[in-house]
Amino acid sequence: MQCRKTWKNTFAHLFYFALINNLIDYERALNKLTLKFIYNAQKINHAITKIIITLILRTNVTQMKSFRIQKGVLTTEKDLLRHPFF
Repeated sequence: MQCRKTWKNTFAHLFYFALINNLIDYERALNKLTLKFIYNAQKINHAITKIIITLILRTNVTQMKSFRIQKGVLTTEKDLLRHPFF
């Protein structure tokens, strides 16, 4: 189980690095496989949370009605910018 968590953290950090350095296309990053990976993570850690926020901000998908991150629900761009990562 610990090995699996480490793999998820490593993937999340690499994915976030690729996002912030424009190495991957944001539109393509928001495909079902990426979201499926994020939703299936047993515990949403900080790196994965950063990925979700980055994807939303970079692709202007702020009109989503609700987006669950950790225990709260972030609904607007203002809510996203109030998140501890910003």
